[in-house]
Amino acid sequence: MTRRRGISVALLGPDGAGKSTLAAALRAESGHPVEVVKVALGASRPFGSQALRWVVGTVRVARVALAARIALVRGRIVVWDRHPLEDAATGAVGRRVLGPGRSWMAWLFPAPHLIVVLDAHPDELMTRRTGEDPAQLASLRSIYLALAGEARARTIIVDATRPVAELRAVVHGALTALREEGHD
Repeated sequence: MTRRRGISVALLGPDGAGKSTLAAALRAESGHPVEVVKVALGASRPFGSQALRWVVGTVRVARVALAARIALVRGRIVVWDRHPLEDAATGAVGRRVLGPGRSWMAWLFPAPHLIVVLDAHPDELMTRRTGEDPAQLASLRSIYLALAGEARARTIIVDATRPVAELRAVVHGALTALREEGHD
């Protein structure tokens, strides 16, 4: 199952930047089968012992990773509404997605072919949308832009304040280019 016929697309950006909205638009308006994978599994619910919470969280993470790999083998486009590679860049994201001590599991997830960074300028609109204070948003922005610069996959940076139809068209163009290069 290591050979991938589909295309993996990671949508990266702070909460409120439009990842879920863009993922839904790509799913609804793509001419190809699209699977949207939301990795934000959230913190464990307050039940049972710490060991039980760890086991349940680990099983959830492994299930998501396996479902994504199967979708890729079937030739689908897998759109990640947050990808674990953010863990390396933003420790807080990794703790929320995988839980404390679970960042070692990030290797389970297929690496993306395309990374879309939703660039959230720390202006009034994005501050309102994300709920972050401008200084925190500026810090996150620099982290995401640095991650884009270091990525091994094709990376596009889009202005998160643009209409979703424009963002979908840009991502669709990048997907078409990948398909034409034989990444399916």
